[in-house]
Formats: sequence, structure tokens, C-alpha cells
Amino acid sequence: MASWFGRRLAPSPAAPADELTAYRTGRRDERRRTEEESTDSRPSRADLRAAYDRGRRDEALRRRGSGFMSLIVGLLAILAVAGVAMAIHYGSFGAAGAAADAAVGTVAQRAGAPVRNVEDRAGSALENAGNQLKQKAGP
Repeated sequence: MASWFGRRLAPSPAAPADELTAYRTGRRDERRRTEEESTDSRPSRADLRAAYDRGRRDEALRRRGSGFMSLIVGLLAILAVAGVAMAIHYGSFGAAGAAADAAVGTVAQRAGAPVRNVEDRAGSALENAGNQLKQKAGP
């Protein structure tokens, strides 16, 4: 085939038999080189396992997390989901906040009532004990 620039491509000077011999020689040389490299440079299974374990250990040390921070993040995520769910249920974040305030207020009153009673009783008991000490001490 002629090229576009007017030169004819010269046929290959090698005979087909010579090309086949060169191909076989090249293949043989390549096999020999590959075998020599594979025996010298290929890591053993033990080396691979050790490198893998070393990598896992290094990565675990690098990515060590805090259990306390994980707990805090988890609680915040639960609160966020609960807040969004309440907003959907009540129709707005304002109505959900008002409902949450009412619920917290009710719980606080229920929890505070016994504490207030204990405070009153403790104050009365201390006052009575003080009066009894004064009476025993005499005039």
C-alpha cells in the first residue's frame, strides 16, 4: 500500500522462518526472565499476612475513637430524630416544643412534690430537735 506522501512501504526483510525463530527466542527469554523475577521478588504468604496484620493494627490505632463521644453523638442523634418526629406529629417545631415543655413541666412537678415534702419534714425535724436540746439544757 502506498502512503499518502508518495513513498512505498518496504516489505519486511526477514523471512517468515526467521520471524518464527525470533518469536520463539523472545518468548523463551521472557519466560526465563519472568521465572527469575518471580522467585526473587515475590513475597511469601507469611510476609503478606504480617504486612496485612501490621496495616490493620496501624489503622486501628489511628482511628481509635472515644466511647464517651460515641455515646454523646448517639444520644444527640436520637434526640434529633425525636424532635423531627414530634414536629411532624404536631405540625410545626413550635407546637412540638410547647408539647415537650408541657411534658417536662408535668414530670418536674411530680418529681418535685416528694422532694419538697422531704425538705419540709427535715426542716421540722431539725427545729424540733433544736427545741428539745434547749429544753434539756435547762434554764
